[in-house]
Amino acid sequence: MSNRQVKVFLFLFTLFALLCAVSISAAPLLRVTYIDVAQGDSILIRSAEKTILLDAGDDRANAANGAIIPYFKREGIKKIDIAIISHPHRDHFGGFIDLIEAIPIGEFQFSSDTLGSGDPEEGSSDGVLYMRLHDAIVAKNIPYNKVKTGSTLNWGQGVKV
Repeated sequence: MSNRQVKVFLFLFTLFALLCAVSISAAPLLRVTYIDVAQGDSILIRSAEKTILLDAGDDRANAANGAIIPYFKREGIKKIDIAIISHPHRDHFGGFIDLIEAIPIGEFQFSSDTLGSGDPEEGSSDGVLYMRLHDAIVAKNIPYNKVKTGSTLNWGQGVKV
């Protein structure tokens, strides 16, 4: 190998090592995935320590079995640390009905579980299903915590919401 070839090799090796070091140190704090559940929402948030699922789509659209669980299997996700219910409309919480039976969930968080203005009326299909989900959460002894305005959530090292 000539002197020039050695210098080129060393330059390329150094450049490669530097790029590897930068990519390792620039690991993202969060990875956010919007899961297509047709009607409603389902947002998967992953930090280095926690897996958070914000909403789970609509049970009538088969959100859990048709989209969320297959995605989790492809990604090797075996549990949800924190399940968040943004509000008690079926197209946001309905998928949790199937998920709660299919995958371990560490905790549920919610902003409101009261059926007030703009939310489904008590006795409506959304209201009845929400109470069914609530009963399943309680039956499985999963912590069910209200997040209040001004709360700080710890989603892992360096991730505060």
